[in-house]
Amino acid sequence: MGFYPHSADDVRKMVEKLRINNVDELFSSINKKKLNPEINLPEPLTENEAFEELKKLANMNFSDMICFTGAGSYDHYVPAIVDEISGRSEFYTAYTPYQAEVSQGTLQTIYEFQSMICALTGMEVSNASMYDGASALAESIIVAMNQKKKSNIVLIPENINPDYVKVIYTYIAGLDINVVRVPINKNGLLDINFLKNYQNIGQVGALVVQNPNFFGLMETQIDEIIKFKQENSIMLIGVVNPITLPVFKTAPDIDYDILTGEAQPLGMYRSFGGPYIGFIATKEKYLRKLPGRIVGMTDDTEGNRCFVLTLQAREQHIRRDKATSNICSNQALCATRAAVFMSVLGKQGMKELAFVNIQKARELMEILLKKGFELKYNGTFFNEFVVYCKNAADIHEKLLKKGIMLGIKLEDSSFLNMKDCLLICATEKSSLKNFEKLEKALDEVTI
Repeated sequence: MGFYPHSADDVRKMVEKLRINNVDELFSSINKKKLNPEINLPEPLTENEAFEELKKLANMNFSDMICFTGAGSYDHYVPAIVDEISGRSEFYTAYTPYQAEVSQGTLQTIYEFQSMICALTGMEVSNASMYDGASALAESIIVAMNQKKKSNIVLIPENINPDYVKVIYTYIAGLDINVVRVPINKNGLLDINFLKNYQNIGQVGALVVQNPNFFGLMETQIDEIIKFKQENSIMLIGVVNPITLPVFKTAPDIDYDILTGEAQPLGMYRSFGGPYIGFIATKEKYLRKLPGRIVGMTDDTEGNRCFVLTLQAREQHIRRDKATSNICSNQALCATRAAVFMSVLGKQGMKELAFVNIQKARELMEILLKKGFELKYNGTFFNEFVVYCKNAADIHEKLLKKGIMLGIKLEDSSFLNMKDCLLICATEKSSLKNFEKLEKALDEVTI
């Protein structure tokens, strides 16, 4: 904000015009103590001293803490080129560019992002991104529920990210959509028997499946889920971690109608919760139902390739109350970062990244099992898993004091029967050195 000083003559003319005696009268209605508060400021610092003080304060944000947490936000390595390219002035915007004639670079980047999401998921079309994974799922449910007349029930398993569920309830609060929670079995997976015996199946419009689910487990009953979906003509919505897609089944193998997820692992820092980026990919026949923005490629009047925003008629500024969604923007900067990240790693690099995450999680699990923890669920998991220990909360607090955050306490979440359970995560950044520090710390803590 600029500062524009006023000369004595400027002030004199102003007070005369306002018919007051002095400038202080403009603030007479404000409590004098609030107008001129006493601020206990420290002595002035040199630039170097100020830098050291700020660094000290920043270090209070767990910057040196060893962190084994996931639960929807993951500590992946971000190549330096992601920061370098996305930080260029021509890309540095979080808003969708409207003026195609001056925004070809950003529009092309978003187009490439859409294309890469389609390649990664195996779906036919993708939008330009959403605000985060939670809003992407909520928007997908609305799209799905509009496809089947007289349906007002969406089935959501208990092993879905609880933060996503809160967002869903907020989104559908004013709509004729009811959520029915599908229980989980003893293995932490969706209870397929509940689906088979559900009585109001005629009112069901969609089924949501998170894979891997919130506990990091891969659903092993996919064939039965697909059969249930096809027999009852309902929409199947998948919620996925994009890092898993190169090594686990994707849309060509699973009959997803809509595939959503959080793309934070693709080049975004955790940043205390955002900004993140959601994605939605679907079948081409639902293209016109997609919320948000879609960038298309075409030719200009001279036959040159160009990029434009397309299919905007579904949005609120055109259709108003008939709009599919109220979202009219996207996370352009985050989409740029994701596109750069996927470009740098390539198909083989993405696959290798997935395998390293699987390996690191197995290594961390073996350490914890040796130290007296037990697995809550047996089954195939990606980079997260749940462990049990009779005094887990106490151990968690003691490790925090040693600079180690051993997952999150599930007893603090909305899950039942999760007392003394921790959700643990490892990524490619979980180094051998960090594992050794954890082992040493656990030896000093009574389990």
